[in-house]
Amino acid sequence: LPLGNKLLRDLGCLNPLKRNRKSTDTSIQNLASKLQPQLEVTPVLDEWKCLQNDREVSELDSTQRIDHYWNAVFQLKSVDGSSSYQSLPLVIKSALVLAQTNAV
Repeated sequence: LPLGNKLLRDLGCLNPLKRNRKSTDTSIQNLASKLQPQLEVTPVLDEWKCLQNDREVSELDSTQRIDHYWNAVFQLKSVDGSSSYQSLPLVIKSALVLAQTNAV
């Protein structure tokens, strides 16, 4: 296994139990710049910080499958009825696809 691979280490920030760690800020920035280079990193990081403090996200079952967990996060709506997270799903979905394709 390429345990020294920085991208693979950064994927660890997607673990629901690790999302509140300060070190995940750098990881999500790295994932955004590598997996979705057309996106601005600043809005992704801002959404990540909002996610870390979101009470609705804290109430989700973090023991379920990771794709089900993140799908539930992406279904959350803001007060005006729009999606709570706009840029972050693009990065996380790209990361989950990468993890799934390399799992075999």
